[in-house]
Amino acid sequence: GKKLVLLTDMHGTIYGRTKKRLRPEILEKVALAIVPKGDATLAQQVCPNAMVLETHHPDIESAELVLVPREELRAALNIPTDAFIVIIPGSKTREVNEEVLTAVRDANVSDAVFLFLSHPGEQNTPPSAYETFGAQVVPAGTMIVGQKSSADLLLPSANVFLNIASTSADRAGCLRIPTFWFQTPKVRAMLKKNSGSEVPVECTGDQPVAVPIASPKTLASILLRLRADTALATEIRRVQEIWYPLPTPQKGTAVTAMAIAILSLEK
Repeated sequence: GKKLVLLTDMHGTIYGRTKKRLRPEILEKVALAIVPKGDATLAQQVCPNAMVLETHHPDIESAELVLVPREELRAALNIPTDAFIVIIPGSKTREVNEEVLTAVRDANVSDAVFLFLSHPGEQNTPPSAYETFGAQVVPAGTMIVGQKSSADLLLPSANVFLNIASTSADRAGCLRIPTFWFQTPKVRAMLKKNSGSEVPVECTGDQPVAVPIASPKTLASILLRLRADTALATEIRRVQEIWYPLPTPQKGTAVTAMAIAILSLEK
C-alpha cells in the first residue's frame, strides 16, 4: 500500500499542531517524518513507527542571496534610503496581529518605519483593518518590483526583523539582520498551540539567536539600543554566525535528502 509521509516546516510543530490535528491511529501509520533540525526526538514520540529525517528548510539554501537590492526595494515602497525599517510579517490570526501592532503603537518609536506584511493565509480580515496602528501595511500579494510581496523579498530593505511566527526568521539570520520575537500573551498562546512551547527555540539555550519582546517598553528600549550602540547588533551577529553559518547549503540539498528518504521507503 501507499506510505504516509509527514512534513513539518517549523520547530515544534509536530508536537503541537500536528499532534492535535491527526488522530493517534494516523500518526502510528506515518512511515517517514521530515522535520526541522532538532526535532527528531519529538518526531519519534509523536510518530513511533516512523523513520525520521531532520533537515533544514529549503528556503535557507538561497537565504544569503538578496533578491532585490535594498535601495530598489525602498524606492518601490516610497521609503527614504536612510530610514530605519522594522519588518513585521503578520500571522493568520487577527487578534494576534492586533495585539502585536498595539505594542508597536504603544512603543511610540517615531523615528522608525514599521512595515506590517499581511499574511496570505489570513482570508477574513482586510489589510485596511490594520492601518490605524501606525505601521505601513503591505497587503499580501502586492506587486513590488515585479514580484509578489513577501517577507523573503522585502527582508533586504530592513534594519530589524520583528517576528511573530514566520519561517523567514531563518533567512533574516542568514542576512545578519537583527531578529526579535514577540512574546506578548496572545503570541505565546498561539505558539503553545502550534508548537507545544510558548517560547520559540530561537530564544532558548545558552546562546539564543533572537531576543524576546514582551512589552512596548522593551521594544522601544531595544530599538533605541540598536540605534545608539553597535554592541548589541555585533553580539546578535556573532550568534547568528553560529546558528546560520555561511555559505548556506547548496541549492537542492534539502529536497534531495527528502527524495532519497522517500524512495528508501520502497525498498
